[in-house]
Amino acid sequence: MNDKQFRSKSRLQTIVFVRSGLADYVKRYKFINVVREGGGVKKADGTAQRMPHYSNVFPFEVFDNPAYNGQSIPKDVIELSCGIMRRQSVSWKIQTQERNVCRKFGHVSKLYISIGPHQVPIVYRSEYNVSFVGLEKLHPFDATKWRHVFQYLKDAGLVNEETVAKPNEATVEDLLLVHTKQYLDSLKWSWNVATIAEIPLIAFVPNFLIQSCYLRPMRFQTGGSILAGKLALERGWAINIGGGFHHCSSNKGGGFCPYADITLLINFLLKYEQQHVKSAMIVDLDAHQGNGHEHDFLKHSNVYIFDMYNCGIYPRDVQAKNAIRRKVELYNRTEDTEYLYKESLGEFHPDILIYNAGTDILDGDCLGLMAISSEGIVRRDELVFMKAHQRKIPIVMLTSGGYLKKTARIIADSILNLNQKGLISKKQTFSRHNQMDLTIDIVLMTDM
Repeated sequence: MNDKQFRSKSRLQTIVFVRSGLADYVKRYKFINVVREGGGVKKADGTAQRMPHYSNVFPFEVFDNPAYNGQSIPKDVIELSCGIMRRQSVSWKIQTQERNVCRKFGHVSKLYISIGPHQVPIVYRSEYNVSFVGLEKLHPFDATKWRHVFQYLKDAGLVNEETVAKPNEATVEDLLLVHTKQYLDSLKWSWNVATIAEIPLIAFVPNFLIQSCYLRPMRFQTGGSILAGKLALERGWAINIGGGFHHCSSNKGGGFCPYADITLLINFLLKYEQQHVKSAMIVDLDAHQGNGHEHDFLKHSNVYIFDMYNCGIYPRDVQAKNAIRRKVELYNRTEDTEYLYKESLGEFHPDILIYNAGTDILDGDCLGLMAISSEGIVRRDELVFMKAHQRKIPIVMLTSGGYLKKTARIIADSILNLNQKGLISKKQTFSRHNQMDLTIDIVLMTDM
């Protein structure tokens, strides 16, 4: 038995095969939607696909039938997902399986993966972290803050390696949905990457090292942002421990941002989730102006941008400001203050909210030059999530900028506070691909 024998005609189909002893169980939940023929399956075109060693085989498309959601199925289950067969040796909870691939000009993206009922929509993997033979220390950015955030959350019992959602790396084909080929080709030159990363010395480093040590982690984080968009639609919320590269547009990077993950996140949703997402809001509360996504959405009335930033620092992009629908310009040493995006949510009701939660507004940050306390950041994040929750708007949080060593602790504390306040643990209403409203209980185990 090999993959080619069982490769589905449509890669969007998930099929489950069960032994004959489970036939009654399957019938009881009305899973059957094709005719069984002994050891094979009669396909729609009338031909038979043989399944050696298995009789009474019952395939069904999982993501189109809600009847099984949350139901338990006995042992001895064989699952064929996108042509790959694997044996489940333990009891398995059937859950709604989403499309875990999406098509683009003949390209099949693997960024939209499904997560199990035991997992939470917190996105991270160890490949996020940048290690560049010590050169990363020449930039004030903490190149391993994402690992520290995850470790703090793990220590608190919120997530672990089994429950966190692990994204795939964004491929060139994925990136071409937004980026120009010319821009992606420019990243093959070390000098260009050195300018984006703001570390001049890496201009003299062979590009293959730059690709593996810096750009590859950024592509994983970009894939994480795109996945978080999908998960937010399903669960009502999602947090990518990385991402938030708001200085990168489709044809230009900068400010340590080589890929336009925010633009990609939104464009993936607008393209592949058209039934559910027709408009989006970006709430950018990083200390810096989000000029990258602003350039990309200059002429898009269905993308509302709220940006509050220190107008006295990088990037001072006057043209990009034309894309901002609600602008709040702050100044050096701004202290704790009420964040005023409430008015924006009242005048524009998006299908999804992308929250760029930069922590470089923290007092003492050498690049943000503001003076917000750690408690102010926790309160800010709570306020954003609370307003989105009240309006039943799916929300994606990206961690974005933050250049102090203690930033990771503050991000983790904020996420733990959201969990404690029930803003990422209450019942959430979300729409499935089959246009049915379902409710799911998200249970986050924490020692808090």
